Amino acid sequence: MKKIEWKVIKNSEISERDLVHIAYIKDQHWTHGVKSQVDWMKNNLLPDDIHLLGKIKGDLEPCAYLSLVNIKVTCDNDETNFIGLGNVCVSKNDEHFGIGSSLVLQANNYIMSSAKRGLLLCKDPLISFYKKNGWEKLNYTKALISNCQYYNNIMTFPTWRGKTINEIIIDKNF
Repeated sequence: MKKIEWKVIKNSEISERDLVHIAYIKDQHWTHGVKSQVDWMKNNLLPDDIHLLGKIKGDLEPCAYLSLVNIKVTCDNDETNFIGLGNVCVSKNDEHFGIGSSLVLQANNYIMSSAKRGLLLCKDPLISFYKKNGWEKLNYTKALISNCQYYNNIMTFPTWRGKTINEIIIDKNF
């Protein structure tokens, strides 16, 4: 596997250059345009949210990215703080070398060191990827994100091993 250097950057400290590099990686997967990607990050990430960037040793630009966002989650009337894992992506040129798994494992370490739980939203084709990297699908009956009904998968880290939630409310999309 390629040697990756990891960098954790608070959103309040991210450079415009890094935002543009992140936007290029994101836009390879969610084609909204680089400017739209930068605008989304500026408008939706708060100062204490985290950017996790991976760069192949010797390269100038990052090849992997995800965001770690502070979110409030209410599970069956019990509110707690979680870290939302979002925007997980690897440059198309660097896919299938284990960088994505390494990226998620770095995020897992960050989540564990924060003493919070992690939560992510994903579609069916990605469940096995996240499972092999320590995440578990949450069983729930009803989910709301920013007061909108959500019907896809929710995964947690560390796992809740078979716990079922009747209603989960997440304060914002991430």
